[in-house]
Formats: sequence, C-alpha cells, structure tokens
Amino acid sequence: MKPSPTALARFLIHPSESSLPLNLIDLFGREAPQRVEVGFGGGEYLVWWAQQNPDCNFIGIEQPADCIFRAARLLEKAGVENVRLIRGDARYLLRELFAPGSLEHVLMQFPMPWPKDKHAKHRVSSPDFADTLADVLKPQAVFELVTDQDWYAHEADRFFAANPAFSKETLQEDPERPFRTRYETKWLEEGRSIYRLLVRLQEPKNAP
Repeated sequence: MKPSPTALARFLIHPSESSLPLNLIDLFGREAPQRVEVGFGGGEYLVWWAQQNPDCNFIGIEQPADCIFRAARLLEKAGVENVRLIRGDARYLLRELFAPGSLEHVLMQFPMPWPKDKHAKHRVSSPDFADTLADVLKPQAVFELVTDQDWYAHEADRFFAANPAFSKETLQEDPERPFRTRYETKWLEEGRSIYRLLVRLQEPKNAP
C-alpha cells in the first residue's frame, strides 16, 4: 500500500525527535485519559475504539510499514483526531515512551504467540512485559489480551494470576464484543474460539 503523505504527517509521530517520556498533553493538545493498542494490524479496531471514546487519547504501536500506512488512511478517511501512530517494537517503546502511571488501558489483540520455547521471552506472559505494564499503567488500569490461541491465553492467565502486582478477571472464551476485526470474524466463522483476558494493576512498580 502506498503511503498518504498528508495522513502520515497528521498521525505518525517520530519518538526520536521528541524528549522522552512523551509529553502527551503537547502531543494531543489536551489532557485526557490515555489508551494504547499494541499491534493494531489494519487499524480498523483502533479507529472504532477512538470513535467510541472521543474524550480519550489513543496511540497505536505497530511494526510493519503497510500497517502504519493503512491505519493512517483509515484515520484520515474517518476524520478521527484523537489518535497518533508509532512504528516500532512495543516491548521497548511502552517502557521508553510513557511515563510511569500514565496509561489507563493497554490492548493487545491477536499477537504473535511465539510458540517455541526459545522465543518465550517475547510473550505477554514474560516477566519483562509484566514489569513494563506495572510501570506504565495507572493503579487500577487495565491490560487486555485477545487471542485465538488457547494455550497462549491459558499461559497468560496463569502467569498474571501468580503475579501479585495484578488482579484478573476470569478468562473468557468467545466473549461478546461490540466490534470484531475482519480476521476475528473469519476465524469465528471457521469454528475457532476467541479468548479474552483482563488484568488490572494493583501494585505499581517502576521498571529499570
């Protein structure tokens, strides 16, 4: 997909050109609850999420350039103003870009499950990722995981249940969701299940 220069200029931000952590008030021109979607894919859920919550600010983090281009075009077409996009690896960017206790909701949908043991450190059930969440989330703020991999969902469920920094709700299978991505809809039509895990930060902790 070809990039839209006007859309990229409007929505894409370059952290290397800013002081860190990001000044979200300057970035959005207002103070508002801050939400982040990690790995937004085509961007359709991020656009819907922002439209449903105009009083919140949103940042989408994704790595492939085509995903950035597609999401920027969708945001421009929809006339959404409360979203910014960042290209990069959220495992590092969450910790580096956001001040401690600055986020009220981090959403991750259908992440790469990293099934091999040697890649386990990349999963959301890794200690490093949990440390990052405990740093950047506000007290009582939420991390939400949605996945089609049952083993991945149950591993994350066990991990967060054992982590005293978080409390969690019961892992949901095929929950009712007000908006589904095209891939989620396709997988459900194929008979695959969707799992949703919500955890809430109880004990903030600064990460190194």
